[in-house]
Amino acid sequence: NLQIMLEKQKKMIDQGGSADQGSAQEIVLLDYLKNKVFKNRKEDKFSSYGKGKKGGDVLHEVIEGGRLIGKILYESKNTDNFENKWTNKINKDMSDAKADTGIIFTRAVPRYFNKDEDFHQDNNIFICKYDHAALRTLARLNRLMLIDAKKTVKNAKSNQTGIIEFYNNPDNKNKMIMISRLNKSTSGHVEKIKTYAN
Repeated sequence: NLQIMLEKQKKMIDQGGSADQGSAQEIVLLDYLKNKVFKNRKEDKFSSYGKGKKGGDVLHEVIEGGRLIGKILYESKNTDNFENKWTNKINKDMSDAKADTGIIFTRAVPRYFNKDEDFHQDNNIFICKYDHAALRTLARLNRLMLIDAKKTVKNAKSNQTGIIEFYNNPDNKNKMIMISRLNKSTSGHVEKIKTYAN
C-alpha cells in the first residue's frame, strides 16, 4: 500500500497541477508535430493556445504553395477515463478556430473504440490512441486528405460540409484504415531491422 501511495505521489509531483500538466503536454505535442512529423513542411504553421486559454492544444494550418488549404486542431489528453464531452468541446473549438478536422490524442479511449485500430473516426473528428506513431500517421493522412478534399470540393465557402462528406465517403475511410494498418506492420519490421543492426 505504501508503494502504491508513493507511486501516486511521485506521479502527482511529476505532473504538477492540471494546468501545468496540460501546458507541458501542449509543448510536447507542438514540438512533435512541428519538428518531427512535419519538419519538411516549412510552409505549414503551428500555434499553441497557451496555458489557461480556451481551445485545443495545437492549431495546424496546412499551407501549400503559399495558400491556406485547411486547419487541423489537436487536443491532447492524459487521464485515466475518457469523457464524452471532449468530442463536443473539440467540435466547438474547431468551429471557433475554423478548423476542418480535429484530433483527440488520448491515453483513455471510449468503450466503443476498436482496440485493434489506431484511431476512431466520427465525421471529421478523430480519436487517436496515445501512440506517437499512430498520431504521426493520422496527422499526415489528415493533411493529405485535406489537400484532396480541397481539390474535390468545388465551393470553398462551404468547406466544412464538403470535408465531412469527403471523410465519410466509404472509399476514403477504408483507405485511411488500410494506410494506418500498413504503417503499423511496417514499423514492426523497421524495429526488428534496427535491433538486428545494433
